[in-house]
Amino acid sequence: MISLPNPSKTIPLTTVKTYTDNGPYFGATTMSYQACSIKDILRHVRIAMEDREDIVAVFDAEGSCKGLWHREIEGHVESDGDTIIDHEGYELMRPNGSWTWNYLLRKIK
Repeated sequence: MISLPNPSKTIPLTTVKTYTDNGPYFGATTMSYQACSIKDILRHVRIAMEDREDIVAVFDAEGSCKGLWHREIEGHVESDGDTIIDHEGYELMRPNGSWTWNYLLRKIK
């Protein structure tokens, strides 16, 4: 028998932060949500992705980022000028010190 972790198990306070770029005329929106269980973390991340936030990151109690998801959109423009989205999804990134990681982390902090 396989034992699964209890999703409502209390963990140290975790923060889920989101970032949305609102275009050239309005400032970016950042939000911060507190989570004290795995269930809360999953709920906040799921809601942020459903709301199509540009960046969703999870920070531990000490404030270090454990991972983030970056929304990617692939598409093309047809000859009549209509934009067609071929694929939209999130890429999970882990702390690795790369240029992309540091760039996204600066946006969300």
